Amino acid sequence: MRVSSVTRRLRATVAIRQWAWWRLPPRLRFYVGIVPAAAVLAIGVAAAQTSWRPDDLVKFVLLLGCGMISVAATPRIAYGQGAMVRDFLTVWVLPVAVLLPPVYAMVTPGPLLVMTQWRVHRGVVYRRVFTAAAIGLAYGAASLAFHAMPASFAGGALGTGVHALTWTAAVAACEVIGWLGHHVLLVAAVKLSDPTARLADLVLNREALQADFAQIDLGIVVTLVVAKLGRDIDKPRNLAKSVTVE
Repeated sequence: MRVSSVTRRLRATVAIRQWAWWRLPPRLRFYVGIVPAAAVLAIGVAAAQTSWRPDDLVKFVLLLGCGMISVAATPRIAYGQGAMVRDFLTVWVLPVAVLLPPVYAMVTPGPLLVMTQWRVHRGVVYRRVFTAAAIGLAYGAASLAFHAMPASFAGGALGTGVHALTWTAAVAACEVIGWLGHHVLLVAAVKLSDPTARLADLVLNREALQADFAQIDLGIVVTLVVAKLGRDIDKPRNLAKSVTVE
């Protein structure tokens, strides 16, 4: 016998009411809910202001694919060491933030954390959603900051000489903004969950700082490598165009 639509709706309501999110303290529940809501709103605004280009979509798919392979290779033990996990996920969000419009950086953490949940470690779903939103908002802001810089200092493509140095500095600044932004959001959630938690124990201990430095450094290196590959690929195209024009 087929289940009626009313019964399906009742079951869906009961399932929603059983979410772990409802068992959180009111302040933490509001905070964990408002950050993803803000991320969805930001994605909508950014998407409406984005000029969609096939080349950008191809770059996004390639970078996202590399990121998902990297996430799938992450050891499960990395998720058993406390609330603040260093899984190097943002290493692949940074090049997206730098090389593509901000909306791509905002949505990239979602598929990567879905892959984490599916293939690496089954965590609490609301934490995954919150983390994706926090990273998306932070690196979306970093992307906006990078693209607001003058082309003589940063710009959409890696140059040569002095411009290569300033471009690298801009990428580093972008990474710091993203790293700081999403850590502030995550630490605030941990503090609301456990007011006795100490900042020094969460992000300022030696192991955490070493992991963060390695993650920042690797993100910058990956971004530079991807940008250089893109520049080298574009050279023959630009040459062909100039020959055709002549």
